[in-house]
Amino acid sequence: LALLVTLAFQPARTRLERVIERIVYRDRPRGYALLTRFGETLRAAASAGEVTPQLAEVIRSGLGVSWAGVWVYVAADRGGALRSVAAAGIDPGPSVLLTPQTSARLRSSPERALTGDLPPELGLLWSGRTAAAAVSLLAGEELVGVLACGQRPDDPLGEHDHELLAQFARESALALRNLRLEAQLRERLAQIEKQAEELHRSRQRLVGVQDEERRRIERDLHDGVQQQLVALAARLRRASIATPADASRVLEQLAPEAEEAVFALQDLARGIFPSVLADQGLAAALRTQAARMPMAIRVEAEPSLASQRFDRELEAA
Repeated sequence: LALLVTLAFQPARTRLERVIERIVYRDRPRGYALLTRFGETLRAAASAGEVTPQLAEVIRSGLGVSWAGVWVYVAADRGGALRSVAAAGIDPGPSVLLTPQTSARLRSSPERALTGDLPPELGLLWSGRTAAAAVSLLAGEELVGVLACGQRPDDPLGEHDHELLAQFARESALALRNLRLEAQLRERLAQIEKQAEELHRSRQRLVGVQDEERRRIERDLHDGVQQQLVALAARLRRASIATPADASRVLEQLAPEAEEAVFALQDLARGIFPSVLADQGLAAALRTQAARMPMAIRVEAEPSLASQRFDRELEAA
């Protein structure tokens, strides 16, 4: 029964709300009712792109003006600029650079709509049309943007209209600022996540390089110094059972090989920067490396290069 009664009286309730709005707001129920509904839209909005088109349309329909638009402020060293983000009944003009004087004037009008002679650069925002009123969007002392509207046909905007426009500006300025900060925060978080991921990948690459370097040292030990020492030990065993004359000759041959094994161990201990390179330079290090290769290699270098030294990183490369 209660549900049936509620449904039956719903049309009457709607008409009663309109009567109450007309009694309370007199000749401006439409604008203030839209202001209330727009406040609910602000609370539910997820981005500035959802708010600004509705704001322009609400201003146009609420005040009954020919056009309305919203421009956001982009800070810069010399006064900043205004960029169109929403327009209803008008084609948005290009972005306009503001002089420091105009920026200061926009910041100094938080409560009242800008009336009288507007700065000439603002006229470019609404493509040369006549603006009946413009109001700054301020969140504290921060300039968020500008809200402007055109004339109302056969009925100039009055004091109550300017007051309503200022209330729309106060309602939307803080919300737009918060939505912009939220978007910047999300972008910053995305950048941090990307940097963290890149840091993770770089650490994985570093670990991979270290493992590869360890395996290279193992290969060099196994294929180089280890084989030299094994061959040296075998020849020493043969020298131990040879005649004194043969043993003396073999030991004389094994002395350079033992020194070569010592040099190879030094190279492994010093990594990519061998001792010959550190002591004698690039040309000598290349000749030493070429002499150890299992093929005939000749290194030709200019005489001036033999004594020339370069940066440590360059010589290592």
